[in-house]
Amino acid sequence: MPMSNYWSHFNPVKICVGDSLILLSSILSQQDRVLLLTSKSFEKRGLIEKIKRELDVSAFYFYSQVTTNPDLDDLELLTAQYKSKKISVIIALGGGSVIDSAKVLSVTLLSNEDKPLTDLFRKGL
Repeated sequence: MPMSNYWSHFNPVKICVGDSLILLSSILSQQDRVLLLTSKSFEKRGLIEKIKRELDVSAFYFYSQVTTNPDLDDLELLTAQYKSKKISVIIALGGGSVIDSAKVLSVTLLSNEDKPLTDLFRKGL
């Protein structure tokens, strides 16, 4: 498949844009523990199962209930739900709210705090 619509950026996180589904298996390793974040509409299209079939990873989790502009409570619940899973890769499939949620989880899942967002934004710790 031609790669003319593909580009990659690394600073310090690698960002791949284009036909990434084809590239996922080459980007990920068998040791990766993947969390796919998306919205209901992408699940309805069958994309989650298609992505899961493409990957050869240690564990695959998905959450397809990301809402528009999730609040701190939504993100705190997601953090609690996936913290023990030892996620090594987060895939964001969707628009701004999905991408923003993935960025937040990339920090909160690594935090030693039980409720990092509550501590930071509500308690000022």
